[in-house]
Amino acid sequence: MLKVNQAFVDSFIKAGFFDKKMIAHENVIFTPPKDGMYAEIMVIENDVTPLDLNSINESDGIFRVILRSPAGGGAVAVRTMSDKITAFYRIGKTIEYDTQRVVIRKFSAAPGESRDGWYTFIITIYYKAYTRR
Repeated sequence: MLKVNQAFVDSFIKAGFFDKKMIAHENVIFTPPKDGMYAEIMVIENDVTPLDLNSINESDGIFRVILRSPAGGGAVAVRTMSDKITAFYRIGKTIEYDTQRVVIRKFSAAPGESRDGWYTFIITIYYKAYTRR
């Protein structure tokens, strides 16, 4: 499942939505900025199941993008960034890392909320992947 995870991390960084230092992800030292928007990204995988008896497994899961911006600045900039991200990870798009392909199935966004000085907006991108055993 490493390649599925890397497909999302690599594609998100290369898409250039944020400077690399403004992206928090697994096991990377990160200090949130005091006055700017940043993204926290993570891949949450479901169970892996056999697709056939010989060599292919099927899995699905979500790629979660949490956008955070200082509270009180309105939602337009965050929602604009959300639109850019969901346009990039459009339904039906295939992203790749090494030999692993991942297909985007759907996406959703939770209502934004202000808490602890941050406005938070969560995007969930659903995927399906087939991996070799």
